[in-house]
Amino acid sequence: LSSTAFACDVEAVGERMGITLTLLLTAVAYKIVLSDGLPKVPYLTQIDIFMFLCVGSLFICSITALIPNLIGARWGEEIGEVCNFWMLIAFVASLLTPLLAWIRGGYNVFKRGNGGVPMLVHDVKGNFTYFAFEDCPCMANGV
Repeated sequence: LSSTAFACDVEAVGERMGITLTLLLTAVAYKIVLSDGLPKVPYLTQIDIFMFLCVGSLFICSITALIPNLIGARWGEEIGEVCNFWMLIAFVASLLTPLLAWIRGGYNVFKRGNGGVPMLVHDVKGNFTYFAFEDCPCMANGV
């Protein structure tokens, strides 16, 4: 849905930002509702990572939807339209790359069965450093 912002006229910045900001608020509201219905765990789950990707992609969409207007105002409307096309291509590419990585991570969890879940691993200072697949305490109890 966020790519529909690129169908609006390049000069219609309000409509473009209205679409992306409405979708951003909807994604945040969905995350809040989703987190209320799921058990609290001390690690990021696949759905948490997916929601971060959704919010991030909407933020990128709002920036890439604004750039053609800025370029069109400076160098002409025709160049702004060409920039609009290339910003749409860049947005779709920036959306698909992390989404495919997320799908691959989910497939790895599925392939491993009950062997582990994706968790954030932190160093001795408490800083999160990377994702790893580790045993979940809830799986050790057979739950």
